[in-house]
Amino acid sequence: MTRIIKILSMCTIWLGFLPGVWAQTNTPTTTTYDIVLANGRVIDPETRLDAVRNVGVKDGKIAAVSTAALKGQVVDDATGLIVAPGFIDWHAHGQNTLADRVQAFDGVTTALELEAGMLPIGRWYDLQARSKRVVNYGASSSWGIARMVDLGGPPLAGGA
Repeated sequence: MTRIIKILSMCTIWLGFLPGVWAQTNTPTTTTYDIVLANGRVIDPETRLDAVRNVGVKDGKIAAVSTAALKGQVVDDATGLIVAPGFIDWHAHGQNTLADRVQAFDGVTTALELEAGMLPIGRWYDLQARSKRVVNYGASSSWGIARMVDLGGPPLAGGA
């Protein structure tokens, strides 16, 4: 795996499940983080931060965002790369593991099918729970399919 893909994948995995508020510090710390993403362009839409920073990850969560250098068990140079919270795709038709993997490379951590939706929605969620989805997922209930069924159209997959 190339360095860029590796770092982007780490950013997607670790940063995608974190709250938008990151503790920022400019003072050196003696803490050793599990992972440090060094010198990346950190973008946080909630706090409007858009600057080069060092990000310390501890126990799977962001523990520090700092202008000061951070120590880590693993330090990856993110120079020239963007480090950001995971993106949410509200219009993702590809609702399967392969589509998830492609989305993850783009920084997507939540793929939602909110346009066409799914029906029966409960059955769809049951199937997703048993699959090996790579990102968070969700769908709306499909009014289009519900209308077809109500008007005598195609039956629901697997029965009602």
